[in-house]
Amino acid sequence: MDKKKNKGFFEKISDGIMNLAEPIGKFAQLPAIAAIQEGLIALTPVIIIGSIFLIIGLLGTNQMTTNGEILIPFLAPLSGKIMSVNSYTMGFMGLYAAYTVANSYGEKLGIDARQAGLAGLVSFFAICFVGAEVDTAFFGSSALFVAMIVSLVAVKIYAFFIKKNITIKLPDSVPPSIGKAFVSLIPMSVIIVLCWTIRTMIGFNLAEFLMNMLTPLINGADTLPVFIVIMLLIFMLWAVGLNGPGMLSAVTGPIFTTALANNAASKLAGTALPNVATQSFIFSYMWIASVWPVIFWLFVSKSKGNKAIAVASTPALFFNIIEPCMFSTPVALNGYLMLPFIVSGLMGTTIPYILTKIGFLGAFYAELPWATPPVISGIVGSGDVKALIIQALVLILGIVIYAPFFRMFEQAQAKETAQNNK
Repeated sequence: MDKKKNKGFFEKISDGIMNLAEPIGKFAQLPAIAAIQEGLIALTPVIIIGSIFLIIGLLGTNQMTTNGEILIPFLAPLSGKIMSVNSYTMGFMGLYAAYTVANSYGEKLGIDARQAGLAGLVSFFAICFVGAEVDTAFFGSSALFVAMIVSLVAVKIYAFFIKKNITIKLPDSVPPSIGKAFVSLIPMSVIIVLCWTIRTMIGFNLAEFLMNMLTPLINGADTLPVFIVIMLLIFMLWAVGLNGPGMLSAVTGPIFTTALANNAASKLAGTALPNVATQSFIFSYMWIASVWPVIFWLFVSKSKGNKAIAVASTPALFFNIIEPCMFSTPVALNGYLMLPFIVSGLMGTTIPYILTKIGFLGAFYAELPWATPPVISGIVGSGDVKALIIQALVLILGIVIYAPFFRMFEQAQAKETAQNNK
């Protein structure tokens, strides 16, 4: 009877998570949301390149050591020049996002993606125009949300005119490239005139207005309660086999990207890093805490099948690819392993968050590819060797949390094997 009750309890947890996942999945599939996801993904190379140059440049300064000495002295004369790359890569993310998000949204709406991207870029420039100059203060990561909102609205206006056929049509004899340019003339004119009227004629600073409205949201996102909710949703979604980070990236992506860029700017300025939650921070701890313990127990399992899964899954897991372990063990939708996966993952990311918030751990200021091994990304992304110690601690914690649940899982496996052999 107890086993049946336990089984029912786990099934209820699974059903509850699936009910939660359904609206999140629908939200992630909305054209505007999907466009934000793809637009930010398109920025990844720029962010990574900027981060790499920042790390190399910092090696020629005294900011990478605790004794005030320069780590690599021969880089000192070149340090400023090297780090300048970070200024026009990560430092201009708002500007780049205005194009990439608009381009992706144009594709989703079935219109000319290049013209849509141009509409987003022009509209963003227009709202940043002051007098005879463009205010570049809004080109950076702090205005990432502003750039996305403005570009999405611009593309929506553009698509309205295209789909209502309110355009200039040239004869078929005109080359297609010229024809497309003239098709865009009316909607692009409306967008430019609208932005010009708001910013120049009325004098309303839309970018500043949106920034003032969004600043409490952005600042509030890097708090412990919000972080716990985000991580809980990520682990719950993965527990039922859904890619949590991917499904939530339209919301979390701009927040984490802005946080990282602000940290990078602070590192360049030699001031305290203001934010904790970044993508590199999360990927440096989340799977070490929640999936690596599973591999440990699979290796020490008496089952040859479990050992084989561990051997096959480990190389991928080392590069943050968790699918082989999640779906072959399985952990996803496994009544015995879902709960420890969520609990160990949540604790294994919350503890480093708190330690970073209180100043024991260094905050992340550099973005690395998500597949970078965590034992490397933790040190490189934050410049703090103590990240390795905390990674080891959350791994041990995860192993302890999984212990009773994995024993029950093994017993269930043994029972099923015995019944099949009868």
